[in-house]
Amino acid sequence: MSVCKAYVPTKQLKISLDSVSLVQRGVVPAAEANRIPDALRWTLNTRGNPSAVKDVLDLDKYMHLEGMVYRLLPYEAYAVFKGIGGVNEDKSYEVLVNKAKWGNLEKDNVVVDRESMRNSTFAKNDYMRLAEACIQNKHNKRAVTVLDTYFKYFPLDKFPPDVYTLAFKDKYYEAGATDKGMALAKDIYRFYLQELDYINSLSPAAAKTQVREHQTALAVLQDIATTAQEYKQTDFYKEVNSRFEEEVQKYYGK
Repeated sequence: MSVCKAYVPTKQLKISLDSVSLVQRGVVPAAEANRIPDALRWTLNTRGNPSAVKDVLDLDKYMHLEGMVYRLLPYEAYAVFKGIGGVNEDKSYEVLVNKAKWGNLEKDNVVVDRESMRNSTFAKNDYMRLAEACIQNKHNKRAVTVLDTYFKYFPLDKFPPDVYTLAFKDKYYEAGATDKGMALAKDIYRFYLQELDYINSLSPAAAKTQVREHQTALAVLQDIATTAQEYKQTDFYKEVNSRFEEEVQKYYGK
């Protein structure tokens, strides 16, 4: 018995576009009409995962982040990150800064459950992507507001810092908010000093179970020292770098 299999008889695909119709139907904002090409053309990626359309058609640059979801549109997005997509700055700002409330997670009388803690990483990524887009578009004040809004709803005392929080420190600096960048760097630094103090208090056998955490803490200190040096915060750089070198000696001395 023969089996009929579905297949595409070509690797070259084309979708013709009518910019006037797309604007009239509200698919594309009028302000972006001149960015709509006459057609979208692809060469199929036969090595991609066939169940993931973006792998087969290379749709990354047409994916526009709007808050926490992506919209597929027939023109290239801004601030595209390979493998993820781009960012619609205005719509993402409206959602993440002006609308999202996050269920009162920031309030003292609300306990952050495990699922909310896990899902907070998605919000962290979206706020970071938006801040990056703002900086790329030279909207530095807007970028600072985005970063401030993230920490308003996800404060460090309830959502402890991790290696991804370092990027927020960097964006504050890049946006010209040096004081806020340094303040965040100090908060992260203090948190990881506590991590190191705990690991150093363990027995050699117990410490071996914390190798990844130990290496992460050292990497964080090194990153903070590098940033402080780059932005000429000499006293803070000396403090962090001195502690980093001290901790490296302890690590290799175990």
